[in-house]
Amino acid sequence: MNFDPSHINAPPGYRQKIARCLSRRDKLNAFWEKFIEPSLILEDLGVFTALPADRAGDHSHVSTIEFQRKRDSGQVDQSELVFFTPAYRFPAFGPKLDSWTTERSSTWQAPSDRTGLGYFWPFTLEYDPDGPDGFAEQLRWFYEKGDNGNTLLEDFDVFLRQSFKDYRGYSVVWSGNKSFHIHLLFDTTHLSLAVLESWCRASGKNPESKRRDHYQHEDLSDHALKGYYSAKWQEIVEIFQNQTDILVPFDPRLAQLHQKRRIPWGTRLAGAGNLHGFPEGAEIPQIVVAERIITSAAKGSRKHFLTAAEGNQYIRPPTKRHRGTRAVTQNAPNGCWYMDVYDQDSPEKPVVSAWFTRQGNEVQCEFLEVELAYRGQGIPRHLCDLASVLWGAEIRDIENVVDDMKNIGYQFYAEDFPSDLLDANQIHEA
Repeated sequence: MNFDPSHINAPPGYRQKIARCLSRRDKLNAFWEKFIEPSLILEDLGVFTALPADRAGDHSHVSTIEFQRKRDSGQVDQSELVFFTPAYRFPAFGPKLDSWTTERSSTWQAPSDRTGLGYFWPFTLEYDPDGPDGFAEQLRWFYEKGDNGNTLLEDFDVFLRQSFKDYRGYSVVWSGNKSFHIHLLFDTTHLSLAVLESWCRASGKNPESKRRDHYQHEDLSDHALKGYYSAKWQEIVEIFQNQTDILVPFDPRLAQLHQKRRIPWGTRLAGAGNLHGFPEGAEIPQIVVAERIITSAAKGSRKHFLTAAEGNQYIRPPTKRHRGTRAVTQNAPNGCWYMDVYDQDSPEKPVVSAWFTRQGNEVQCEFLEVELAYRGQGIPRHLCDLASVLWGAEIRDIENVVDDMKNIGYQFYAEDFPSDLLDANQIHEA
């Protein structure tokens, strides 16, 4: 790849720092080398790191297996990649297919039902401003030194190291356009005995001592993963804001464990009208512009950020699917929950995802994601209408959402929301 960093639309001093990072790739690749690469396929746990090729790419294990095969033979490296999503369980297959086949069976399991637990969780913060001023503002977080000689991000890193035993550092990946993915890494091996023992086998550590010193005598349930991750993502955002006084809006879609994240030193294809004037289709390296990684607890750290006991408060058993368009919600004890809307014709992933937040007696809905193409491309009309209800309505009162969705024929079920939110005449019994 022939990339000239002098074209980056940033103040000259920051451009020079980015160019220096580009020349130091081998020294700014610890997130990949120590966390992502060793977790590509964890066969003993039945989980893998998904490597979607683009925003529309799926979370298939086949892509990860193929990448690992080519990497092992020296044909490719991580620059061939774009996104990653941590710890997906291998999908359930039909009775005649084993878990390593590349064929898709009729019982292919939905990605949203396959979040698993591996060796780490990245809590990713992304601020996506409109112009060069917002881009330069982010670079100040990573490069401008304060009176103590640290940047804002370095000070935040020190705070997290001193506070949490399971914190493992940060890696900041340039998206190739306006934003950066700030990956804050936390160890998850203490949340499950099976995960801890797998990590011990992979790293040559003594499982007896690790069980004694690190395991918390309770496993985090698979049914708690999505809700717990979302709640802790919101918590880490609040900690970041409190410690740094940076109050910009971070992308709430990254509160979802299955959301795609920029991989270190991957490659982005420039889109038309990008901030830096790159030609459309040009290959842009996803440069690691700042990184500090540790592999064990910092000395003096006081407690765990993640615990199985706390996480299991977020358990939600699998919800039975209904025919037709309907919602499945993910409740959380802190007053937040998700709504994933499915359709019987495409049950493998949600059509719409939304985030609900309770503040006293008021409940607000923030649109997160629509897994739809445009009208006229084979998408059922009522699903397009459903997407249109939430699309562009960034914050809506819950009752407006209910009314609008009822107007296009959507039926709510009693289990979809906490019982005190909807009147009896607004819901249908499941």
